[in-house]
Amino acid sequence: MVILTECLEGFYHVGTIMEHGWKADLSATLKGYKKIINQNRWISVFVFAMRSLIKYPYV
Repeated sequence: MVILTECLEGFYHVGTIMEHGWKADLSATLKGYKKIINQNRWISVFVFAMRSLIKYPYV
């Protein structure tokens, strides 16, 4: 699970919830955050396409 929080300085911290609480694994500015979102969007499109190929290989 990925969580996004904004601190007082305007920086965005993207982190994951681990078994033993919060662990911040990436700190980025808003520009960096937008880049991450864009990459995740392309990964989602790729995963959707691969699932479609697996479900309907002859279409």
